[in-house]
Amino acid sequence: MAMVDLCKSKWKEWCDATFVKVSLEDMFNHKMVLALNGNSYSGIFMGALASKSVPLKQEGIPQSWFEPFLEAWVDYIPISYDLHDLPFVVQWVREHDEQARRIAMSSHERMKALLHPDNVRCHTLAAFAVLLEQNIHSLHDSNGTKGFE
Repeated sequence: MAMVDLCKSKWKEWCDATFVKVSLEDMFNHKMVLALNGNSYSGIFMGALASKSVPLKQEGIPQSWFEPFLEAWVDYIPISYDLHDLPFVVQWVREHDEQARRIAMSSHERMKALLHPDNVRCHTLAAFAVLLEQNIHSLHDSNGTKGFE
């Protein structure tokens, strides 16, 4: 069932959403931004965190490099993978302005810090160090020989 159909039927009493294409700038002017996983990670999640909207993040396996640095209910609000709790979370955000505002500002400040050039360089260097270490170990077989010797 398409999200539009689900919204119009099952959740119509609370769903005042419209489904039209909007620019990212317009999207980030809303109180909440729902970051859904696609074929892998949610491509909109970083933008939602950097905005001053409350990020709602669908939980799941795929993660972006910055997600281990985030805390649920501090930097974003988690939504179950099957979205069964989405109506309740939306209602909570609507009824708890001050807490929602704190989450929005926390995520905004956290992303400013994480995306600072020094932190991006540090993360990139750490990622390359891990890859290098893994590749050095993979060049050695069980006999201790290197590469294609």
